[in-house]
Amino acid sequence: MNSKSSQKRGIDSRCVLWLSTWIFQIFMRHNKFIFLLSFVGLALDHVFAQDTFAPMDSHVEVSLVSEWPNVVPGKPFWVAAKFIMDEGWHIYWKNPGDAGAKPEITWSLPDGFSAGEIHWPAPSQHVLQGLMNYVYEDEVYLMVQISPPSSLIEKSVTLSAEVNWTVCSDKKCLFGGKELSLELPVNNSIGEPPEPAAGFQKTRDSWPISENGLEGRALYDGKFMVLEFSRNPFAQPLDALGEKPAVNLSGKTLWLAFLGGAILNLMPCVFPVIGLKIMGFVNQAGANRKSIAIHGLAYALGVLVSFWILAGVLIALRQGGEQLGWGFQLQDPRFVFVLALLLLIFALNLSGVFEVGASLMGLGSKLSGKSGFIGSFFSGGLATVMSTPCAAPFLATALGAALVLPAGASLIVFSTMALGLAFPYLILSFFPKLVEALPKPGAWMETFKQIMAFPLYATVMFLLWTLAGQVDEWHFLIILFVVILFAFAGWIYGRWPCSGKACGLAGLVLVGSFLWGFPASSPGVKPFDSGYESVYFFPEIALLDPAKKQQILITGDKTVLKLPLAEYFDEEVMSAGGRLKGILNLTSKGSISSTALNLEMDVSLEKVASADLTAFLDSSIARSIGAQTNKSGLLPWEKWTPETAQLHLQAGSPIYIDFTARWCATCQVNKRIALSSDQIIQRFAETGLIPLKADWTKKGPIIAQALAEHGRVAIPFNIIFLPDGGKPIILPEVLTEGIVLDALDNVEARMVQQ
Repeated sequence: MNSKSSQKRGIDSRCVLWLSTWIFQIFMRHNKFIFLLSFVGLALDHVFAQDTFAPMDSHVEVSLVSEWPNVVPGKPFWVAAKFIMDEGWHIYWKNPGDAGAKPEITWSLPDGFSAGEIHWPAPSQHVLQGLMNYVYEDEVYLMVQISPPSSLIEKSVTLSAEVNWTVCSDKKCLFGGKELSLELPVNNSIGEPPEPAAGFQKTRDSWPISENGLEGRALYDGKFMVLEFSRNPFAQPLDALGEKPAVNLSGKTLWLAFLGGAILNLMPCVFPVIGLKIMGFVNQAGANRKSIAIHGLAYALGVLVSFWILAGVLIALRQGGEQLGWGFQLQDPRFVFVLALLLLIFALNLSGVFEVGASLMGLGSKLSGKSGFIGSFFSGGLATVMSTPCAAPFLATALGAALVLPAGASLIVFSTMALGLAFPYLILSFFPKLVEALPKPGAWMETFKQIMAFPLYATVMFLLWTLAGQVDEWHFLIILFVVILFAFAGWIYGRWPCSGKACGLAGLVLVGSFLWGFPASSPGVKPFDSGYESVYFFPEIALLDPAKKQQILITGDKTVLKLPLAEYFDEEVMSAGGRLKGILNLTSKGSISSTALNLEMDVSLEKVASADLTAFLDSSIARSIGAQTNKSGLLPWEKWTPETAQLHLQAGSPIYIDFTARWCATCQVNKRIALSSDQIIQRFAETGLIPLKADWTKKGPIIAQALAEHGRVAIPFNIIFLPDGGKPIILPEVLTEGIVLDALDNVEARMVQQ
């Protein structure tokens, strides 16, 4: 670079810094502008310091990719600007938040072509020195639907676009721009999707869901906004935006299906069954070749029939409009419950707790005679059932194709997967010398059998983890007791195997505990009807202040979210068109894991007087009190926070706080014995008492401090506060229904005196 360029760069840099300082002095009272102007000054200084607009070290790779390999006249298709960011760098959503700028795409298309709007995936939150940005990291596809004309005479077309972006780290930001082009052949049919198609589907899955069961409205008074919403968790999602790509049955799809099915044998879900079958081979090493081959065919037939049943059910439900995927039966808690107990019995048998005959188990037995062939058949079926929680490498693409192909082609793909799963067994069956090469039977077999129990125990744990997200906490605790009772029944049977009384007692324990723990016939997916662990609203335009906290005021059948307004709200509300649009991010806490969901939100935006907004909040609280019971017949517990408790007391409602934890056995007994009867629920409603749960399952200083204020360091601790500001009512550690009813009578008497 010559000296004149260096001198000019220095002058431009000093001008930018002087201008930033001057603007900073004007807006010095607004703290947020300090960071924003620093961001602009540093970024512009970096731009003037470069001879090119997009430096080589831009920390982002941008390309133009198509979901289809060719253009079909008159058939809309998807094209995306694909961004790959370096670690620690990000680009921005359509509303960047406190700082940044969204990517822009300007198209140059052939005559007759048109481009739609960018479909933005849900962003993530990025906090830097108290400022909130909405960003994409690692990789993102900004997808646009391209509509070609119905007739094309060209053999190929070129799509061009100018893409501009801002990419930032926690230290600096860079502006980038690039002219991109993509040449596609013209054909009357869609070919095999190229490699980027998987990225398109992943992006489509990350789009916010349009749900017809979501309702709400937004009220604001110029100081803050209140978003009230409710959703029907059983409502079907609306059709996805645009048309999903058509998929043709191809040799590559079938190969991936076969290879994925074969690799399933190495997955923890299937390996226990395959290990048991290897033991069967060892036991049959001296059998004739024909017998071994028939066992192999029976096993393969069991796998095929099971895959056909699953595929048939899946195709039938899909034709009926259900949105289902591989492993859909694991969404039903009843199926998961039965499968977990069945595998527990197998594991206990392998561990030597008890022994059962080969004709009953059909696993790890000497496969001979008619019963042996049936055992091989059902072993193949069990391998199929146990494979559904897994998706081996190469299998995801084949499954995706199978779920969108016509019924006949889909059945072919599932059959190919089944053959892949059965392939190792068939090889060993038709080549007996490979079987003879296996180790000879001996004492090592008992050790191997017991080792094989542990993968089964791991599978049982996975199924129990699945159940934890499908049933409520109390029912999950019952299921854990049922598991112990099943193990106890197995021990009884193993300790006295020939005793009729022992068999009767073991059977009684098995049947009784099974009926006690069997889940209700409710949908397998736990709905979001018991409140949310967290709620965050991403507005499409800068109506809200990202740096300030969004607060959940009320949750339950309806949720009320308090939103901070941006300083420039009045300017932005004009472009909102009377609507509040954005993405509603919901997180519901299960007993073990959290479930996140992104929903498209589009509600009316209404300005009201401050007094009317206060009255709306008061009525919402009253309505929340009126929602007395849920479908499980329990109190409508709300999550306790000091702010929530104070809000209810200011509204004139008494509150009942239960300081509890999942690991506290006394707490759980109190809840079931003293706080779950119809009379208790009715008395809570009559007194207007709001139940709040202070969950101390995870260590937290806020609850510890609240307990210390009352001289307590342990739980359970139950206390009632009244809006009169008087002395709270403290209940004993061990509760009975009578103790709680007496406390409620005291609450009612004090409320009347106010």
